[in-house]
Amino acid sequence: MHLGSKVKHDKEAIQIMKDFVEGKMSIEDFKYQYDNNPSIKKNFNEYPGRPLKVGIGYDYILRMDELDIRKTGDALNLFGFFMEFLEINGYSCTPTEEYSKKYTFLLKIQPSWLDMLDEDYLQQQVISKVPIELTENQKMKWCKERIKDLFRYDDRPPRWIQEAEWPIVDGKPLVFKKQSKEVKDDERVHFYFYDPYTGQETIITQLY
Repeated sequence: MHLGSKVKHDKEAIQIMKDFVEGKMSIEDFKYQYDNNPSIKKNFNEYPGRPLKVGIGYDYILRMDELDIRKTGDALNLFGFFMEFLEINGYSCTPTEEYSKKYTFLLKIQPSWLDMLDEDYLQQQVISKVPIELTENQKMKWCKERIKDLFRYDDRPPRWIQEAEWPIVDGKPLVFKKQSKEVKDDERVHFYFYDPYTGQETIITQLY
């Protein structure tokens, strides 16, 4: 059954959503509206217990409140949620590709052993420093080379058991030395990093 057929949505709230999804409103301005305009959240209280899609769960507001729009993945999730809401309820719009492009770019510039670790760091030390005159492919190549300069290893990169946890100290990534288990059947894997200037070692431990 069409969800919109039983719910009368607030026109102003729908327009705010459309402006955001179409790229006419920044995500910062939309988040302000979302946090301060109760008519937006009211749309989701009209049909509690009915999921927007399989896997997203039932508590829409809680999930949206937990997103950090400074993170590329969370920004894409917020955009995707409202794009789908408009689509399911029959509100036509032309979605911007801004958020999916940023997310794809962030994924493509990183080797698998880095895996998005600290987006704020990558934004400040890599993406924000790309020369603006470069083409998209040149920007991607520039970022990849910059990442290799920043995240160094002695012999081979880490093979993470869980999510990547590359340590950054005083604004600089440490150098990866090695990884090992203490004993054969130990579920713990230790990742050894060191500061190339002081020699101080940092050990990250992960479990299978």
